[in-house]
Amino acid sequence: AESDNPDVAAASRLEQARLLLAIGDAQGAADALERTQSPDGMAVRLIALSRTGEHATALTLATHLDLREIADDLAQEVRFYSAESLRHTGKLDEAAKTYESLVESDVVGLEAAYRLAELSIARDDLESAAALLEAATRAHRPMREQLCASVLYQLAWCRHSLGDPASAIAVLDDATCDFGYLSGQTARLRGEALSELSRHAEASASFASALTHQLPDGHVGPTLLRLGESAAAAQDWEASVDAFTRHRAHAPESERWFIAEFGIGWAREHLNDHRGAMKHYGRVVDDHEGTTAARAQFQLGECLFALGRHEDAIREFLRVDTMHAESEWNAAALYEAGRCFEAINKIGEARSQYRQVISAHAESAWAEATRERLAAIAGPGGDRLSIDQ
Repeated sequence: AESDNPDVAAASRLEQARLLLAIGDAQGAADALERTQSPDGMAVRLIALSRTGEHATALTLATHLDLREIADDLAQEVRFYSAESLRHTGKLDEAAKTYESLVESDVVGLEAAYRLAELSIARDDLESAAALLEAATRAHRPMREQLCASVLYQLAWCRHSLGDPASAIAVLDDATCDFGYLSGQTARLRGEALSELSRHAEASASFASALTHQLPDGHVGPTLLRLGESAAAAQDWEASVDAFTRHRAHAPESERWFIAEFGIGWAREHLNDHRGAMKHYGRVVDDHEGTTAARAQFQLGECLFALGRHEDAIREFLRVDTMHAESEWNAAALYEAGRCFEAINKIGEARSQYRQVISAHAESAWAEATRERLAAIAGPGGDRLSIDQ
C-alpha cells in the first residue's frame, strides 16, 4: 500500500518508475510519475516519455525542469533524451548541438556520438560520422554491450562506403562484443568488403554466415545473389549453383531473377554441363532484355562450340549481333563466330567475321585478338581460302 506520508509515497513512485525503466517498461514508468512535481521525478518521467515516443510532451516537460536541481548524471540523461525528442520532432540542428555537447559524457557520451554520427550520415557526411565513431570507441572503453554492436557496425559501414574495405574488415574482426541482432547484416557487410578485396572464398563464407542469421526484410534474396557471385569468383561452382538455385526458389518473382538464372548457367558451364547450362541461358534470352540477355546469347554459342556443334554455335553468335546492341558482346560474338568458321575450315567466312570486328569494334577488347587471327589465316601471298591451302 502507498504510504500516507507524501514524501515517502513520492520516493516510492520514483523508485518504482526507475525499476520499470530498467526493465524496459517506459510507459509504466511515465504513468507512475504522471502527477510528480519533484525535479527527480520530472526528470525520470521526461526520459520515460521520450522512450515511449511522446516527444512533444517530453519537450514541454523539459521547459519546466531546472537541471541544476538534479544530480549531474541524471541531468546528462535528461539532456540526451531531450535531444532524442528534438530529433524525432524534426529539430535536427538543436538535437545535434545537444548531442555534440554530450559526446565526452561518461554517462551518455557513446549514445550521443552514435546519434550525432547518424545525423552526419543523413547529410552524406560519412567522414565526420566515421571520425565521431572512432573517437567514441577510443573514449568509451569498454563499450556497453547493448551499444557496442551498433557503433562498430555503423563505423565499419562508413569505412566501407568511403572506399576503405580493409578498415571495415578490421573494425568488425577486432570487435569483442556480440553483434546479436546485427550478426546477419555484419556478416553481409564483411562479405562485401572481402569481395572488393578479391578475397572471394572468404567473402562467400561471410555471405553464407549472414544467411544463418536473421536478416531485415528484403535482404535474403540479394544476399543469396552475392553468395552465388562470390562462390563463382572463388570457382566454387557447386556452391554457386546452390546459392543461385536457392534464390530462384526464395524469390521466383524477383526483378533480378535473370542474374540467378544466368549464374546457374555460368556455374554449370564451368562444371562441363554444357547442355544443362544452355537451359538456363535460354531462359534469360527468352524472357529478359539487356546486357545479361546478350551475354546469355553469347554463352549459348560458347556451349555449342564446346560441344563441337560449330554451325549451331555460329547461328547463336550471330544472333548476338542482330538482336542485341551491347557492343562488347557483339564484338566477342563476331570473334567467336570467326573461330567456329575456322574450325569447320571456312576461312573466307572466318575472315569476314574478323574484319567486322575490326571495322565496327576497333576499340574493343577483342580487336587485338582478332588482328592476331587475321594474321594467322593469311597465306604467304595474302588471303587463304582454307586451312589446307
